[in-house]
Amino acid sequence: MVAYLETLKVAALTPDSFHAVGPFPAKDMNTALDTEFGPEKGAFDPKAEFAIGDRGRVIPKTGWKTIRPDGKGYFDLAALHGDKAANSASYMYVEIESPVEQGGEVLLGPDDGARLWVNGKEVFTTRATAAATPEAHKVGVKLAKGKNTILLKVANGNNPHGFYFSLTSPEETKVVPK
Repeated sequence: MVAYLETLKVAALTPDSFHAVGPFPAKDMNTALDTEFGPEKGAFDPKAEFAIGDRGRVIPKTGWKTIRPDGKGYFDLAALHGDKAANSASYMYVEIESPVEQGGEVLLGPDDGARLWVNGKEVFTTRATAAATPEAHKVGVKLAKGKNTILLKVANGNNPHGFYFSLTSPEETKVVPK
């Protein structure tokens, strides 16, 4: 019985916040998902600003903000972006510390399409146009001992716009403060 109970031990982490940037407008959700808007290039810089499109001569820019989940773990990007969330992409960034090199599983529920990078390597893409539900996708990931970078891109067709995110692993992980 004890051996069985030991197999049930799984550490789960839902970050209490992400750095978020966007929305980056596009003609539709697939274009938003496929276009590189800048955050996926290079190292994370919390002071970085990104062009959000050429509107005549003025090229507005946007920078990283903080987004927190509601009481059910849902990160509401539509509330963050308002009426600009339709046909756009948003990026979220967090650093996770792992005490050992280990496998893990990201439990992801985006509305709509999404791409996920762990330590700079793309590990998941979906083009589904579905409402966000917890654990809609289970993505196996490899965590290094120490700091691990997580970059999530969520592309939206129309409202609502947001995601659920949790990380499970054999050994407990924690968010690296930024």
